[in-house]
Amino acid sequence: MNLHLCVYRLQWAEVQALAELVQRTMKFSITITDNSAYVAAELGQTAIGWKVLKNGSTEAHKSEQNISCAGTPLLEPTSSRC
Repeated sequence: MNLHLCVYRLQWAEVQALAELVQRTMKFSITITDNSAYVAAELGQTAIGWKVLKNGSTEAHKSEQNISCAGTPLLEPTSSRC
């Protein structure tokens, strides 16, 4: 069995700021770049960043190709360090 596990670290203050923008029905836009997202909503705007702690398979890599969380090949092989 080949399971892919992705683990991200979020800043709690940024998560709380994002939660302040949430409504039952809402319109919003999100711009994602690298390891951050900019969210604009009717109640305001905020940015939230993340750090990738683990990206890839829980089993040892048996091939040259590594798969990202989105299922697309990574440009560079991942290391065993987080």
